[in-house]
Amino acid sequence: MAAYDYDLGILGGGAAGLTAAAGAEYRTLEAAFRDVDRALAEGETEGKIKVLISPSGSLLGCQIAGHHAGELIHEWVAAINGGVKLSTMAGAIHAYPTLAEISKKAAGSYYSEKLFGDRTKKILRFLFDLKGRACTPEEEVSG
Repeated sequence: MAAYDYDLGILGGGAAGLTAAAGAEYRTLEAAFRDVDRALAEGETEGKIKVLISPSGSLLGCQIAGHHAGELIHEWVAAINGGVKLSTMAGAIHAYPTLAEISKKAAGSYYSEKLFGDRTKKILRFLFDLKGRACTPEEEVSG
């Protein structure tokens, strides 16, 4: 049996509870403590956060396994009970460095998928192609 030296913070039924619920659809957003500067500074990089959201982005639950997870879960308790939007969580400004940055990273991952997705890449390629043609003198184009 493995021994772990970190906390657990759980809010909501988790993935198993949502799967068991009739017709419950959800997505999981994740972030790892190894990507949080404060965790690196403290040498506590084991663990991660999982945020469960509906297809529309509503918060459904949160699971944190890692250093001070029991303290970090309270931000999600307030968010879910207060009906806070995922965008608000992603835009939260935390003191730096702090372990609470993991919550922002998890929430922000929802938007980074859209921001850096295929559609955005296609739009940027199109725009840069237009710029390239606009900057080329006509003599070079026709000749």
